Amino acid sequence: MKDVRFTTTVEHRFVHDKDEVITPHNDVAALGAREVARAEIHDTDLVGAVWKVPEGAEMQVPDKCADKLVALGYAELLDVAAAA
Repeated sequence: MKDVRFTTTVEHRFVHDKDEVITPHNDVAALGAREVARAEIHDTDLVGAVWKVPEGAEMQVPDKCADKLVALGYAELLDVAAAA
């Protein structure tokens, strides 16, 4: 899991293990981000979930999803260890 800050409002599909939890880190995420759909992916231990996330939300998301969001320019990686 990686920590990101969204640089724009997006509706994004996350695919992750059933035991991974997408976690909000700030008020923008806690109050504004929401899951709009969820479905188990048959014959796997994966879940597909669609989230609507506002600009400025800081969240912990699956590694591959974080990398894709950054590559698309929708988010930036956060260095939570350096902030602590």
